[in-house]
Amino acid sequence: MKQESEGKRPSGLGQAGKPLFQSKAALSTSALAWRGSGDPRIPLSILTPHDMCDVEKAQSAVFFVGAVPVEDAGWLVSRVWVGQIRQASDMLHPGSCPCCIRLNGLGHALVALFQERVKGLCKYFSNLVIICSAEERALVQENLARDNLVIGFYGLKAVSSRFSCQS
Repeated sequence: MKQESEGKRPSGLGQAGKPLFQSKAALSTSALAWRGSGDPRIPLSILTPHDMCDVEKAQSAVFFVGAVPVEDAGWLVSRVWVGQIRQASDMLHPGSCPCCIRLNGLGHALVALFQERVKGLCKYFSNLVIICSAEERALVQENLARDNLVIGFYGLKAVSSRFSCQS
């Protein structure tokens, strides 16, 4: 007995020959990841003081987080944030839980900076650089990735770790 559907396998194309499925996947599945020039969010980089050799300061805002050396010369906008960065284990629910969405301190400061930019209270920057210690870098990124408002305003640019500014 021959199956009725035999020979009628789907081609993967929908109406008018358009693909039904995604043909080009993004490089990252993180909502915080910046998706390139078509992404309307402000590009964000998280660097250590040693990684800053090739940063374009003239169009960038900088956020110095924690006890890092503050050198604000040349930056378009400069801010310092000193506070406690929460561990993910300290949070009872995921970042998007509707019963307990709270801005963490750093997220609140970044949203306030975005509001200043929109209202014209600071210079109009096109990039944001967060400078923190190497030990806090992963924790800062994790906190920002859990903050839905930050994700809506800023996108994390990928930074290659295969080179050193000191070489």
